[in-house]
Amino acid sequence: MTEKNGKPLKLALHAMDSRAVKVMIKFLQASCKGAAVVVNSAEDADIDVFDADALASKDLLEAHLQRTLVKPV
Repeated sequence: MTEKNGKPLKLALHAMDSRAVKVMIKFLQASCKGAAVVVNSAEDADIDVFDADALASKDLLEAHLQRTLVKPV
């Protein structure tokens, strides 16, 4: 999951509450052994991750997909 240069991938989390964000951070640190990290700004991220269970996620994802995609979603 790490980039070729050995740096962890940077993830931007969308439509997630604080509890879900904490779970993702712990998962990435423990199970993924730091191969990815959560960043605060979507502009700094390598990958955008959307919570499909959130009520607003469908609208957020549709709006996001209308833009030109430059990174994985």
